[in-house]
Amino acid sequence: MAHLSQTYRCIAVDLKGYGQSEKAPGDYRHEGAGEQLFDMLQLILNNSNGDEGNDGNGDKANGKKKRFNLVTHDRGTVQADFIVAKHPSSIIRYMRGEQHLYHFNPLLAPQGDIFKDAPWTGIMEDPIRFVVWVHNFVRGKKPLPQHEMERVIQEFSYPDINRAVPRYFNSSSFRIEWLQRRNRLLEAWKCPVLIMQGYDSKSQPREFYENAGDYIPNAERVAVQYIPGGHFWTLESPAETTDAIEKFMKGEL
Repeated sequence: MAHLSQTYRCIAVDLKGYGQSEKAPGDYRHEGAGEQLFDMLQLILNNSNGDEGNDGNGDKANGKKKRFNLVTHDRGTVQADFIVAKHPSSIIRYMRGEQHLYHFNPLLAPQGDIFKDAPWTGIMEDPIRFVVWVHNFVRGKKPLPQHEMERVIQEFSYPDINRAVPRYFNSSSFRIEWLQRRNRLLEAWKCPVLIMQGYDSKSQPREFYENAGDYIPNAERVAVQYIPGGHFWTLESPAETTDAIEKFMKGEL
């Protein structure tokens, strides 16, 4: 983001229930939470004053600007899938990271049920133990730098995350998300879409994304980019991640 923000206005969001965001009870369905996220972004854009930077479409964001590019990873992608489907005129480009698309194998993704039961099992009570466990489960070949691991642990150490995050997994499931995409979301995407996946992702192997454009029939164009790393390629390979985003924004991917 530090690099991209030199050219584009960047807004980073902690999903509801994660990091420093709200942890109160409420609508934790991804469709509902995604709609709240969209409304928040619209509020920010509608209340912007002055020159807020290039939006990547040759325009300047101002108080009336409501269109934006969307870059996501993992759980944020689930909510973004709904946003892109329900608000096609508001999305300039969708850079979609590390999430099932059209194919799903539950044997490769058992963590949904584990997270669902977290309030009773206590698996999220110790943020250090939890982050290390998750990383070891989905890591790539290259270890994360120590300072990155410490930052992830810090972000998962805010009070009540261990209570809020499981609400998502008790409101939906990986299977439900998969069916929602196949049955109604994928065909509703209209903007250019970049699928970004970890080259060595264990839960979402590369073969899941072959011929991805066939499953997103109404998108302006679809590209697939594999980033060096496992699930956390944004942290394992930040330069390659940034390069992929920049090239797609410029129409070079």
